[in-house]
Amino acid sequence: MVRTYRETERSEPPRAAFAMYAGVKLQMGRFQEGIAEADSLAHETDPVQLQRLQESQGLNYAILARAWQSHGLWCLGRPDTALEAATHAQRLAREMRQPFSQAIAATYLALLQHLRADPATFHQQAKEALALSTEFKATYYRVWASILVAYAETLGKPEPGAVARLVRAIEAFQETGARLRLPYYLSLLADAYLRLGDAERGLAALEEGLSRSRETSERWWDAELHRVRGELLLQGGVEPAEAEAAFRRSLEIARGQQARSLELRAARSLAGLWLRSGQAAEAKDLLAPVLASFTEGAESPDLQSARAILLQAGGG
Repeated sequence: MVRTYRETERSEPPRAAFAMYAGVKLQMGRFQEGIAEADSLAHETDPVQLQRLQESQGLNYAILARAWQSHGLWCLGRPDTALEAATHAQRLAREMRQPFSQAIAATYLALLQHLRADPATFHQQAKEALALSTEFKATYYRVWASILVAYAETLGKPEPGAVARLVRAIEAFQETGARLRLPYYLSLLADAYLRLGDAERGLAALEEGLSRSRETSERWWDAELHRVRGELLLQGGVEPAEAEAAFRRSLEIARGQQARSLELRAARSLAGLWLRSGQAAEAKDLLAPVLASFTEGAESPDLQSARAILLQAGGG
């Protein structure tokens, strides 16, 4: 017997529950589980069903699931597949003419472009996300996009005024009562201070980010928090062993989460430190297998910079 849409809606768990569960798994750093949970939502293709979900539950969960998946896929070392998921979400939102979903998809894509480490593309997409979320009155995503725009400006010109705008954007986010991704936003601020040469303020931002992560169990960005902490410690003139411990902690977390993109960044920082201290063989042995594990993103800035360090260490 064929059930009606309303009967199905009453007898099955709502899409919102599946979507929230998938999102929680991803935010906790359980990337494989989160991606699997979101998969059935991401592959919902019936346009009538999608429109009904939009009308009944207020959100297109096929779009949201693909957007979420894109971040998890990048963390797992699949940057090209991640971009496909994010652009698919954006295209679906446009085709279905759902303004709020367009703002969501654009903002998730902007964050992904930051993860992919292409500053120019990231800045352009962040500005598009801000424009759409402002036009469509998506307040949460507008504040999120404003943080990304402010941070992108620090990449182009790391001067005090740009960093101050980033501080204000993060404060505006906190004033809304939202906390999701706050450790990530604070890592952006720490990185901006690193570029500005202000290790003290950068470390303070990192400590707040780590504290928030512990409070909320939002662990997906922990590896990067520790890695950037190591870079700031080096800038602040501490003993290299202390920075090495931070890089090792980053590496440990990334490996535990199977987050190869974050493992690559941690290995790159640690190998760079070893190379500068004359430990070329150790740097090569660490970095070579991590690089070899990637089957996507060969031309990405992260892989290019890691290969450059490997070449300096005598690797092929």
